[in-house]
Amino acid sequence: MLAGRYRAAVSGLLLAGLILATASCATQAPLSQDDARADRAARQWLAVVDRGEYERSWQQASAMFQNGIDQDAWVEAVRNARAGTATPNQRELVSIAHTRQLPGVPENDYVVLVYASQFDDRPPIQETLTLARGDDELKTAGYFLR
Repeated sequence: MLAGRYRAAVSGLLLAGLILATASCATQAPLSQDDARADRAARQWLAVVDRGEYERSWQQASAMFQNGIDQDAWVEAVRNARAGTATPNQRELVSIAHTRQLPGVPENDYVVLVYASQFDDRPPIQETLTLARGDDELKTAGYFLR
């Protein structure tokens, strides 16, 4: 039952991220203080993933993230998804959106950030990171590559 709820939550976070990313403009205005804080939190977590510290990235993620996927499954999934990639040559913030509601997850303060990322000579990819507020700080609640 937990796996089914996790799939629904992940699907909801992915759908919301795609909707919010599509609705955003490609030209990014200067970031507000809240947006800059969210971007810093996201980039700090992504730096842990970029260094291949997948166990640590799971430990630093939100409780919702940790309850949805156990550490070993996360490590395997992210290792497979990021196979052959190192630190990106470029990671540009494409869009950022704040919301209180996302499909399939409890109401909370969420920030959905979409980055255009370039790894070596591979085609560019889209990284979508969803942050959730917990204990007065933003923590990763979802991470998707496309």
